[in-house]
Amino acid sequence: MHLDTMAELLSGIAEKPGAVLVSGADTLVPGPLYVMGFNPGGSAEGDGTAESLTIGASIERSRGKVAWNEWVDDNYGGSGHSILQSRICSVFKELNVDPRKTLSTNALFVKSNDAGALERPWDLWWQHCWPVHRFLLHVVRPAVVVCLGNGEALSALALLRHPRPGQGRRYDVHWVPSDADQSADGQWEEKVTFDLGEYGQHSCAMLGLPHPSPRVSRGWPLTDRAREKIAQARDRMRGWQA
Repeated sequence: MHLDTMAELLSGIAEKPGAVLVSGADTLVPGPLYVMGFNPGGSAEGDGTAESLTIGASIERSRGKVAWNEWVDDNYGGSGHSILQSRICSVFKELNVDPRKTLSTNALFVKSNDAGALERPWDLWWQHCWPVHRFLLHVVRPAVVVCLGNGEALSALALLRHPRPGQGRRYDVHWVPSDADQSADGQWEEKVTFDLGEYGQHSCAMLGLPHPSPRVSRGWPLTDRAREKIAQARDRMRGWQA
């Protein structure tokens, strides 16, 4: 049922290469944590493999995925975990949560080799992706949203802060993950309230960590200040009630 709603919301970009869920369909339930990367990596044209599914096909594929998380269970080229995967896994370890039981996704669902190569990312966010996140936040009702990327120009955190166009802000910034655009110590917001449209509102804490890309060195391994903010997230999750 939840996957059907997601498919309907994304019908306009269903044929584009990409994916919605990084975790299994069994994480589409209330839970204390919601983890969001920026966008799926890989060829925007696709190569016919399972790893280059369209967004629509990825939703169908999710129906058979349980007790799974791509960041943990898949190999991003070669044997073993990539640097990006290892960094993300270290975040789950610090949070003391099981990634296979945690709703994990990306802010933008369209795939690209380079984040800066995405076409009109803000329009993609407002028109297609944010409506899905509104639905997912309604389903999960998390105590904490963790954003993997906290840059001011364009990141998972920046997108969440702008669910609709604002006055006096540029939205045509060409962006790639870089040290200069990341807060190495993370950003913690004690309370944010999301307008979920027909689903009402949801209030939670939000934690923005440095982007896990290997091109970002500041903040990895996680700094002591970032770990302090993660400890705040752990405390918040302990008191979670759906």
